[in-house]
Amino acid sequence: MLLQDEAVRSAYYEPNLEKVNPRWREHTAVRIGDEIIEYSFATAEGKLVLKECKRGAFGTKAVKHKKGEKVSRLMSHGYKVFFPDINLQDQMAKNLAKFFNEANLKRISFDGIEGGLASGHGRYGSDRFVKVFFDHLKDPNIVANSSDVTHFSWHYLANESWGEPWTSDNFREAHLDHRLDVQQALKEDLLPRKMGQFSINAKTTKKDIEWVMGLCAGYDAGVDFYISPNIEEINKEANSILSEIKKWENARIEGLFTEAQKEKLRDPYTFYGLEQNEEDVSLVFIESWAPEGGRTQGEDDFNSLPSSVLKSSPEAPVSLDYKHTNITTEPGQPTAAIWEYFCAEPKQKLQFVIRLPKVSKESAKGIYLKVGATKIVMPFTLEPGDFIINKGNDIYTHFSEDLQIKNEVIIADRYFTVTEGQNIIEFDYQGKGRDAGPEMIVNFRTVK
Repeated sequence: MLLQDEAVRSAYYEPNLEKVNPRWREHTAVRIGDEIIEYSFATAEGKLVLKECKRGAFGTKAVKHKKGEKVSRLMSHGYKVFFPDINLQDQMAKNLAKFFNEANLKRISFDGIEGGLASGHGRYGSDRFVKVFFDHLKDPNIVANSSDVTHFSWHYLANESWGEPWTSDNFREAHLDHRLDVQQALKEDLLPRKMGQFSINAKTTKKDIEWVMGLCAGYDAGVDFYISPNIEEINKEANSILSEIKKWENARIEGLFTEAQKEKLRDPYTFYGLEQNEEDVSLVFIESWAPEGGRTQGEDDFNSLPSSVLKSSPEAPVSLDYKHTNITTEPGQPTAAIWEYFCAEPKQKLQFVIRLPKVSKESAKGIYLKVGATKIVMPFTLEPGDFIINKGNDIYTHFSEDLQIKNEVIIADRYFTVTEGQNIIEFDYQGKGRDAGPEMIVNFRTVK
């Protein structure tokens, strides 16, 4: 698709695409009338050209368009959604208020409220969403917080509490810099200080709780916990964890910590136990440690694909293992893996093998790959040990672990190609929500 107006180049063309975090790379699409057209990337060498277009994307229909018809670039986000304009945003806020009224809900977190900036009206966009929502509540006396605070929403929000537990397996690492940096700003804005969200699960220890509750006491901040009703069944330290939370929080609310103690507790890499008598509290040193860091993702990557499945050669090497486990970590967040794949030639056919390891305890279905705007759903259910192979053509073969063909399907004119440089590949399968699915392994190879 060729666009004539060079003035809009910046809206379509990203010259530093390789610097964009692939997991958060947004949808790239335009709207002409009622049709949405998805494109993979844009070139801008004298002409602004949208490449690898997919007509009738996202459930719309491909239709003819008149010459000179208006083309609109859709604003997107790493959650793979499109942003509304200010009018549609108003309707979304009203719908949300209607849901609260009918369900008699009393709490909301405006996580991602800064998305209102995409309406094209700056801070007014995000502030307006909050106001329209509250204006249409039958009972506006609800508890609301947010991932972001503006001068206007200060009047509506009970607190700002952000710092998500989903970004690190280590209880003490996720968004730690933000959690600490925001405390002074909250104090100056006369808002309750909060340390963000933490997840208490089977891996959480009593020491983790002593660390976070001590940090909260040091900053006189509250904290939000995600915790399962059956925590006593999944964590052997559950009773100690709950007791620590109660002990530290009671001492903080009663104002039992001295300023000297608070200063000690604000060190995020040292933590203490808490002993309490009738009048005051004392801190008992437990341990200090150095922050994690230095280990880069991929250090332990290797190629576990047998050569009997797809043989590697100097001219066509097989990639390292790309691994993915489907799990919903946060409502609305995509579960798909987003991988970067480098191609050294101008244009190549992409071969791949998708494997469900033998050690898996369940089958996998709804498997798909997406390269650019081309998405192909594999018409197979894999049992442990099974794999799918495609050699850059329209033949998709389902094998058992002992290399016996279980099924073979031709998907006419449906195969993948990659272009020179970095290519973005999306992969996922049908998951089970917050329960982790099996780990799957994918390997790639390119041929002319």
